[in-house]
Amino acid sequence: MQSCTPDPDKSYTKPISKQEINSYGMYVHSDYPEIYKSQYFHYDGDDVYEEDEFQEATECYICGKEFEENNKVREHDHLSGKYRGAACQSCNTKEGKATKLIPVFFHNGSNYDFHFLIEELMKHEDEYNKVKLLSKNSENYISIDYGSYNRKLRFLDSYRFMLKGLSDIAKSMDDFPILEKEFSESDWLAKYINFNTEQRTKSKSDFEKDLWKLMNNSFYGKTLEDIRGRSEIKLLTDREEVKKYIKKTNFKDSTIFNDNFVAIENNVTSVKFNKPIYLGQAILDYN
Repeated sequence: MQSCTPDPDKSYTKPISKQEINSYGMYVHSDYPEIYKSQYFHYDGDDVYEEDEFQEATECYICGKEFEENNKVREHDHLSGKYRGAACQSCNTKEGKATKLIPVFFHNGSNYDFHFLIEELMKHEDEYNKVKLLSKNSENYISIDYGSYNRKLRFLDSYRFMLKGLSDIAKSMDDFPILEKEFSESDWLAKYINFNTEQRTKSKSDFEKDLWKLMNNSFYGKTLEDIRGRSEIKLLTDREEVKKYIKKTNFKDSTIFNDNFVAIENNVTSVKFNKPIYLGQAILDYN
């Protein structure tokens, strides 16, 4: 690597060009042609690196197992067609069937961290990898999806999953039970409520008592969640697209991140009521 002030009186390296492989060839000479004939192997093309990697691969890049005879195939992105690695037949079949969703958690991301994150993700958006938002408004993002049909990253705010503050949780970490060992979710609401109530009577700390009480209360609140207050966010990099969405009658607000990236907030034109409001209303009437 060239230094900032190379000394001509000393030996140094100066990069002047970058050479990329576009083909390769190999001649195998046999001194016993009656047993094994001499052969010449040649390959060229834009995917020469991929071909070389595929030929050299000895194990599946997905499951890590060594290839059996005639079991190695080229695994591609099923939308873009791009080569991703050498895989076994079984893993290649599974990769194309279901979306791989990888959750990524940011603490308090909705109120702050997601803003710089969304700007960076937009730089990597292409024909297949898209950025999608679920938001309350132009300043508060519930979740961000980035990726293709069969592989996505979902950025979530861990703060939304917390019933108490970090300080309260930290004080009770030694005595805090692992939820999965103490609670088994039931299909029937009565069993769910009774279980939480029973666990609350067994609690040994204020944090545990609040936790089991809030487990019931938060369920009730979710049934009455108001989805009419949500907005539709469009992330745009084209000026004409920005003009088109600003002209719409449901336009609400806009956020300019930089000269080439704008977020347009529109009021939703239709609402799908997919929350069991009737359940929450029945609980409210009963109480």
